[in-house]
Amino acid sequence: MKVLRIALAGMAVAAVLVACGLLPSLPDQTALNPLQLDGLQIKIDLPPAGLATAVTGSGSAVPIPFVNREFFEETRSPRQLTIDGGFEAFAVVVDGAGTYPDILMLTDIGLTLRLWEGASSFDEATEETRLEVDFVTGTSLRLDKLDLTCTSAPCIYTFSLPILAESSLPLTLLDSELDTAMAILTGGSNANFVQAVVTLEATSTPELGPASALVVTVQAGEGMFEF
Repeated sequence: MKVLRIALAGMAVAAVLVACGLLPSLPDQTALNPLQLDGLQIKIDLPPAGLATAVTGSGSAVPIPFVNREFFEETRSPRQLTIDGGFEAFAVVVDGAGTYPDILMLTDIGLTLRLWEGASSFDEATEETRLEVDFVTGTSLRLDKLDLTCTSAPCIYTFSLPILAESSLPLTLLDSELDTAMAILTGGSNANFVQAVVTLEATSTPELGPASALVVTVQAGEGMFEF
């Protein structure tokens, strides 16, 4: 798209001028929910899991529509967006096939972010108007069953270290990925969409039954734009 190409070219020129000292640097600026991920609930399907064997679970949120954003008055593009993201303190096992373990351990947590505009699905959007980027973390999180007597869905679990859960998905966009994200978030079509996919490995004590599913809530309320 011509508008997108012109915008990206302008951003590149501004970056060069700043690097050469011909434009003054700008202070960093915060923005609320910049990637539209905050509060997103994701259902993660889990195969049977036990203490000795880790199983891979995954789940995706339905695409969420949103309109264009205006983060700041500056016409210059930021060089980096950083969000100290993660999960809210509570998670819910919504299907445990009659088995609800006392402890769930989550490892190898990753989140795939998809942003696009001007199409009803990510695959239908053009290359210039879509972005897919993976974020991974080495953080291990423990979930404890809040009510040990719970034997039927839904059973509520709480992260043993909520602060660690809240910062378990550091999200950083820069260079061409940030340029594309900004073009989608702030310009072009108002028909914008965001989708998130979470993958992780889980072990449980005692064993988690078949056809189980865990619902987590993404926390990504504030981002920092760096210029």
